Amino acid sequence: MQEYTVEGFRPYKITVRETGEVKEGVTVFCSYTDEHITGTGMEKFSISNDKLGVVSLKVGMLIAPIYNKYGKVDGISVL
Repeated sequence: MQEYTVEGFRPYKITVRETGEVKEGVTVFCSYTDEHITGTGMEKFSISNDKLGVVSLKVGMLIAPIYNKYGKVDGISVL
């Protein structure tokens, strides 16, 4: 399980064109270290508020994204 440090996040709100349903969530910007990278690696992923649950993101916190079988973030584990 890869550890990530939250560097920032941005809330989003989109409307599904077909259904008119409004989806809200957050795009998370993270950094991590890797032996194959000189410096720091960066990654970005989005997660809906439904899947985020009760996790309250803060800059600097350590997290581990939980991926589903399709490679999409399905949850976040706080470390």
